[in-house]
Amino acid sequence: MTKHRTSNIERRTSNLDARGVRSTLDVPLPAAKSGAEATAVQTLRECRTVSVRAKRLDCGAFTAAFPPPNTARNSGNSRITSGGFTLIEVLLAVGIFAIVLFAINTVFFSALKLERATSRAVDARAPLNQAFAMLRQDLQGAVQPMTNSTLLPRNFTTGGRSGGLGSSQAGSLEFYTTTGVTRDDAPWGDLQKVRYELVASADRATATGQNLVRVITRNVLATTTAEEDEQLLMSDVESVEFLCYNGADWRNTWDTSAGDVGLPQAVRVCVQLATENQTKLSRRPLELLVPISTVLLTNSFAGGVQ
Repeated sequence: MTKHRTSNIERRTSNLDARGVRSTLDVPLPAAKSGAEATAVQTLRECRTVSVRAKRLDCGAFTAAFPPPNTARNSGNSRITSGGFTLIEVLLAVGIFAIVLFAINTVFFSALKLERATSRAVDARAPLNQAFAMLRQDLQGAVQPMTNSTLLPRNFTTGGRSGGLGSSQAGSLEFYTTTGVTRDDAPWGDLQKVRYELVASADRATATGQNLVRVITRNVLATTTAEEDEQLLMSDVESVEFLCYNGADWRNTWDTSAGDVGLPQAVRVCVQLATENQTKLSRRPLELLVPISTVLLTNSFAGGVQ
């Protein structure tokens, strides 16, 4: 009977949970009826007490080292920490990014628009710059007229102003210059006759102005009608004015065949560009001033005797 009771007590005391939190001291023990039985019960109680205390110490150390996930949330004094962003923070970041992106987009498109406008302005001025460079080169190479020579008088003539669609004025600039290109397969020298004038555009339906052309005559000693080569310098020109300086004032006409002697001291060219509605631009005309280096003429030289 004593042996049976001891086995029952051992089975009850060994019924602990997995974490060892349940105390085996709460398991009721049978009352001792004899001296030997009381000694066995007392020894078993002491063994259980030592075992439970050891298990509780191990469980407390584990809990302190690895707290449960809900410990911080259930604690009223602990601060809730999180690694994510709140909705307000996300909206604020998106708003700042949108403002910065809008500023960058505005600056980029403004720079792109300015670059395109600059390119158009440079492209529009390219023909004008080329025409002025060619006109300057021809005027700097102008040769002195020989008014008494019947073979090659080399007159310098300007008709003043030419411009306006449908204008009847025949303003032009014609002179001899030494800018001709010599070639082995051509019999011409560097002396050639050039004429600058405005002509009507071939496409009058869409044209807003006239064309400034350069007419070249290479055969200056032709016995028949000389062949002329016409070069287009620029289009959409409203008017061109040629002014000659004689040392005292500017004149809009100069003709050595009509009594003027020698070359003018300077030539000023005024070019007025045309607009789409064929009205005069609000800005001033574009001007080119070319001084001409000349040698003072004597009567014998002017008369053709060298």
